[in-house]
Amino acid sequence: METPVEIAQMKIYVSSTDTFHGSAFYQAIAIEAKNFGLFGATVYSGMFGFGVSSRHIDKKFWEVAEKVPIIIELNDEREQLLKFLNRIRPWFTETRKGFLVTISPTEIILKKDQLGATQTRTEDLDFVP
Repeated sequence: METPVEIAQMKIYVSSTDTFHGSAFYQAIAIEAKNFGLFGATVYSGMFGFGVSSRHIDKKFWEVAEKVPIIIELNDEREQLLKFLNRIRPWFTETRKGFLVTISPTEIILKKDQLGATQTRTEDLDFVP
């Protein structure tokens, strides 16, 4: 009997102003995730946010600025995500702003691969497509 694989979601919170070897830090992470063979990556740009490295709030606090929060969301087997994090961990020493990395368990209930095969966990759905 096969051991169930633990699927997880990793979120990496960085600043849009951080760079890595001349590229946007978030872009370098997403490209490396592709090269590493992870299931996928999505990069979100936040409208507004703050973290522990934020400066004092001033009168321009509510203005949308060039510096915005970025979230890189990665989904794969937990073990693969942790291996990927270990691979890119040295990159974080080059960031000027703060960062945060989280990992949470998740489930994939509907997926279509590049060959067009659809996998469905019908027991988790109210309908069968």
